[in-house]
Amino acid sequence: MIRFALLGLGLGAIYVLAGQGLLLVYRGSGVVNFAQGAFAAVGALAFYQLHVESGVPTAVAVVLALLISGLAGTLMHLLVMRPLRNAPPLTRVIATLGIMVVLQQAGRIIFGTQVKTVPSFLPTDSVHPFGGPAVGADRLVLLGIAAVISVVLWATYRYSKFGAVTSAVAENERTAQLTGHSPDVIAAANWTLGAMLAGLAGILIVPISGLDINTLVLLIIPALATCVVASFASFPIAFAASLVIGITQSEITNYVSAAGWGEAVPFLVVILVLVVRGRGLPLRSHVNELLPEIGTGVLRPGRVTAVLAVALLVILSTPTNWTDAFTTTIIGAVICVSLVVVTGYGGQLSLAQFAFAGWGGYVASRLAATHGLPFLLALVIGIVAAVPVGVLVGLPALRTRGIHLAIATFGLAYSIQAVLFQSVPLTGGLNGTVVDPASLFGWSVDPVSHPKRYAIVCLVALLLAALVAGNIRRGRAGRRLVAVRGNERAAASLGISVYGAKLFSFALSAAIAGLGGVLLSFQAGGYVDFNQFNVFNSISVVINTVISGVGFLLGGVLAGASTAGGLTPKIFGEIFPNDDINQYVTLALALFLTPTLIQFPNGLAARVATLRPPAALTFGRTRRPPAEADQGDDASAGSGKARASIPPAPAHRVPAKVLEVRDVAVRFGGVQALGGVSLDVRPGEVVGLMGPNGAGKTTFIDAVTGFNRIQGGTIQLDGVRIDGMTARRRARLGIGRTFQSLELFDQLTILENLRTASDPRDSAAYLTDLVRPRRTELTPAARSAIHMFELVDDLDRVPSVLSYGRRRQVAIARAIATEPSVLLLDEPAAGLNETETRELSDLLRRLVDEWGIGILLVEHDVPMLNRVCDRLVVMDFGTVIATGTPAEIRTNPRVIAAYLGEESESVDGESADGEPAGDAAGHNKEKEEVARSVVQEVVGEAR
Repeated sequence: MIRFALLGLGLGAIYVLAGQGLLLVYRGSGVVNFAQGAFAAVGALAFYQLHVESGVPTAVAVVLALLISGLAGTLMHLLVMRPLRNAPPLTRVIATLGIMVVLQQAGRIIFGTQVKTVPSFLPTDSVHPFGGPAVGADRLVLLGIAAVISVVLWATYRYSKFGAVTSAVAENERTAQLTGHSPDVIAAANWTLGAMLAGLAGILIVPISGLDINTLVLLIIPALATCVVASFASFPIAFAASLVIGITQSEITNYVSAAGWGEAVPFLVVILVLVVRGRGLPLRSHVNELLPEIGTGVLRPGRVTAVLAVALLVILSTPTNWTDAFTTTIIGAVICVSLVVVTGYGGQLSLAQFAFAGWGGYVASRLAATHGLPFLLALVIGIVAAVPVGVLVGLPALRTRGIHLAIATFGLAYSIQAVLFQSVPLTGGLNGTVVDPASLFGWSVDPVSHPKRYAIVCLVALLLAALVAGNIRRGRAGRRLVAVRGNERAAASLGISVYGAKLFSFALSAAIAGLGGVLLSFQAGGYVDFNQFNVFNSISVVINTVISGVGFLLGGVLAGASTAGGLTPKIFGEIFPNDDINQYVTLALALFLTPTLIQFPNGLAARVATLRPPAALTFGRTRRPPAEADQGDDASAGSGKARASIPPAPAHRVPAKVLEVRDVAVRFGGVQALGGVSLDVRPGEVVGLMGPNGAGKTTFIDAVTGFNRIQGGTIQLDGVRIDGMTARRRARLGIGRTFQSLELFDQLTILENLRTASDPRDSAAYLTDLVRPRRTELTPAARSAIHMFELVDDLDRVPSVLSYGRRRQVAIARAIATEPSVLLLDEPAAGLNETETRELSDLLRRLVDEWGIGILLVEHDVPMLNRVCDRLVVMDFGTVIATGTPAEIRTNPRVIAAYLGEESESVDGESADGEPAGDAAGHNKEKEEVARSVVQEVVGEAR
């Protein structure tokens, strides 16, 4: 055990270098660089070419190889990251995946795929540290190098000016720039240093493991694990985590005979850390990330029939040697459509699509091989078997999102590949898995003897997958997915189960991918090749689908042509005969990814859908004029059709419920945000919540609605305690709210926003919408909201094309469409002019008087509060300092002091600014009179 622990220290030292480099890049630019392992391959290949092939002395070769690695990092920043500096974080992550594939494929094309032996330049003599078992001296040298570099990095970034500036840039680029520091220069320096550390890791590990490009590229997995443990911030923690992972992997190799479990250790670490640290709903700072545009999911029968007819004609009329390319394209399209569901509609970046496909194919083929199950039954079982794996992968999504979720799915995909698909005993032994020729209802569809029949079967499968995905997008389930994708907090505030939507998107995506995996497994017509279900093909699916349009079904279908062995490689292979044509096509597509992300962030399918350049192109969203902003489903497409479907509704009375808040306390670390706040909101009244900035008003709303955990006190709704409930359950009981930042669903039309708010919350929609999305009528509350806020003419527009004032009104309309008994409004008049504010005031009084809603109104517009509110509650520093009518509040000394401040007298007869006490007292009295008159003038006469 001690010997393997010492061996693990050497492996952990390599992880230290790769992980510290990844941490440097993140600290300098805020980018999680998935190409870090590829930089290690660059350094190792450069060293091999210089030292082994060209005979350059070791020291010189190491230095030159490190410089080449650093240059790769610099170019990465200048050519890729700097043009994408305003893109969402996930867009930049996808760009690093593209660079990883570029470097990997370029290395494979130039240097081949054979593992190369590299002589060690470190001492390899056996030593006995502390009198223990023998271990190679090179392992201890590696540990020493890693320790020294870690100490230097820690000291540099903690005590040097460069480290301070790097931290400043990471915290706020604009502020650092105003102080005279260039974020570009800082980011480029960190990218260069990070790439050099990765190159050093590659140079040091190849004498031990051999030079294999794929192995070096996958150094990113333990590097990601160490950085996740270190929160992408701490060099010492990353150092310790790397050593622990290395030792654990080494010990597992010693004690566990089954292959692959050692490689799974980093993934298990990532999952554990994410689950422990994760957060169910994002904080306010995580809600405004722009996402790629999505399609409507509408499949026009005429167009679909025409496409199918052309596809059938092509399959039946082309030579047989093209049939495999057509079949592979169709199967690839099925798997890409699965990514459209989970990433396009669900907003969850998954790097595990081929793992889902592989599991479905594994279950189906093993059952067919060992138990003789017919093809159709094995196909169905394989699809169903992929669902729980999708749910398992989706579990981290409940506690994390975005980049961390991409890391988790990437690690899981590789773990399944290492533990299952590369295991000889689990995949059928030395003979592998051999399946009988496929047949359907006695009709042979064997891909070898009847390839065109099998292609037609795959085409039908693609049609079914597209129909299911389109149905989901157009139905209630799809609106939930898009709502959660766009804004989890807003979705939860409407009573939508964020967890349920995420798990469903992964489950359905896994089922569709499983369908593709079964078809791919049986395509060879006998022997099943499980090596094709690898993490690199999962990354290719992401790259191909993002280029084509990850939010559009058309994008998923088009992306299938770029699959290895598909139509695109076939066409180029006919033009440029080459045995490695798949690698060249993969390289070309990866090179094309970054320009696509810059020029067409919504993918090529978005341009096909609009048939004209977008009016204004921004990262993650195409903004269109109101006349073209038709994003609705078939139930709401066309302004005339939408307006005709919204009949007027009378004033809608809501169930009368009383909100009682008693002594609620909220702490963030050592900061007391709320210190025992109490208030009531009764049916048919407006309670205003006032206070200067930082008083805790929004924190209070977050606490009442379930977005902040309280550390003391109680919250009751109509006598039922709700402080232990989730935000979703509170919303369903009758607590509604709006947000300061609106947080509308920008990928849905105004009508779809309101439908999402008023839709039934039944779980059955996740199943029924697979077959037929049921059109639901708007509730009376939603119809009343539409006419109350005069939204009929805007129903077919997306929120981004409306004025700010109209978006404010849409946010309130969406909130009341849920029929809340108590409505909490967070600064609804912010940004409105005087006329709009008066109109909003009248609407709020109508809601109270006609609907019976109880409203808690947080607002800085004091005249509005005075006109609308029955009672006012004033907060300062997280506590209530006054409660009463507007007339009582306007003369309250504590309120005046909280808003305008007061001077304090010091001892020895002087004021704080050095004036004599008597003069200061007179000055304070004069100031108080001025303050009182100002407050009275602003507040006006009480209602």
